[in-house]
Amino acid sequence: MYWLTVQMTKADFIRNNRGIDGGKDLPEEYLGALYDQIVKNEIKMNAISSAPRSKQASSLNRFLGLDGILNLVTGKQAEEKPLGANGLLIKHIQEQFKAKSGKSESIYHAVTDAGILRFMVEVCWGPMLAAFSVTLDQSDDKLATSQCLQGFRHAVHVTAVMGMQTQRDAFVTSMAKFTYLHCAADMKQKNVDTVKAIIAIAIEDGNHLQEAWEHILTCLSRIEHLQLLGEGAPTDASFFSGSNVEIDDRTQKSMGFPSLKKKGSLQNPSVMAVVRGGSYDSTTVGVNTPGLVTSEQINHFLSNLNLLDQIGNFELNHVFAHSQRLNSEAIVAFVKALCKVSISELQSPTDPRVFSLTKLVEIA
Repeated sequence: MYWLTVQMTKADFIRNNRGIDGGKDLPEEYLGALYDQIVKNEIKMNAISSAPRSKQASSLNRFLGLDGILNLVTGKQAEEKPLGANGLLIKHIQEQFKAKSGKSESIYHAVTDAGILRFMVEVCWGPMLAAFSVTLDQSDDKLATSQCLQGFRHAVHVTAVMGMQTQRDAFVTSMAKFTYLHCAADMKQKNVDTVKAIIAIAIEDGNHLQEAWEHILTCLSRIEHLQLLGEGAPTDASFFSGSNVEIDDRTQKSMGFPSLKKKGSLQNPSVMAVVRGGSYDSTTVGVNTPGLVTSEQINHFLSNLNLLDQIGNFELNHVFAHSQRLNSEAIVAFVKALCKVSISELQSPTDPRVFSLTKLVEIA
């Protein structure tokens, strides 16, 4: 386990987790309380606390939300605090624990219904989201970020399979924000690894993603946009000018990224907008951000485009090719999400694109 000191401010934590409830915001009071729990129960690296071990364990259990699970095992407070629809199931589990409590042998039972763990996930998902998000945001350690991304993948899988829409969308939305595809100049290797994790989720759990497909398809669109800039291809916006006048070679070259790479030109509006960055939900990335683009920002952008070379056309197109294996309900959700992303791209006032529209025609 990695021990960390929370450095993310409460405002940053709340802002980073906007729109994770099916596109809506969770109550700020809830997110604020979750943040306060992390700060209050700060885990310090290699620190030797003078608090009694039992008190530490009790505090940690309360922070992680495990008190309810431990009470389930021990049977405490079962009478005082009934758990609604899960009451009979919980009572049965408690009886199983009591029956085996005096025996030394270990017996494992295969669970055939994943829904039996649903109430445990409902207790733990908030702290899990906070722990993964804070660590991924603050740490550049490869092992730490890798474990967080693995945790995200498992969390998405479990919540998706059990039909926990709010929790599933919260994890997927947080991952999509951590790709930093909306502010590519600030990307690091951990952000590219997040993109890879999202593609893996699309392949492995596509049948259960439903509305979360929108976030994944938006990420794929942004990857393709950055790759086009890197190749120096003219942007889709050039085809929406409404003019039939042939664009001369000099104009096309000025729009391309190779000229930026060779001459350090900062005049390409599309490149400048991407380098400036913006918010995850913005359809006009970097447009309203004042100031010129510096050479340092351009250099970061160039370096990050090289990082994105780890994601080739095969990985990008694999999600769409794999859509033919989705079940009937999932393919409907996939197409609806693709239509929604396509409309958003086409309606962009500054940089309309046809990527998703093209993919929609390809898979039809």
